[in-house]
Amino acid sequence: MDASGIPSRYTFQMILELRSRPLGRWNRLDFRTYDTVAIESGEATPLALKNDRPFWFSKVRSYGGSN
Repeated sequence: MDASGIPSRYTFQMILELRSRPLGRWNRLDFRTYDTVAIESGEATPLALKNDRPFWFSKVRSYGGSN
């Protein structure tokens, strides 16, 4: 069920690819597939990935310390 209390008919699934560098800087997350799945039948329908660009990130060493 969603927040409105109506049962959901669909769910979504993604297949992602992670490419990492040896030093952990500028890792890349690519979207391979993005599908909508009908809950009753289990049928997956691919959704178009428009403007598909990878997500670049680097690991966080700390989130700020308490002083």
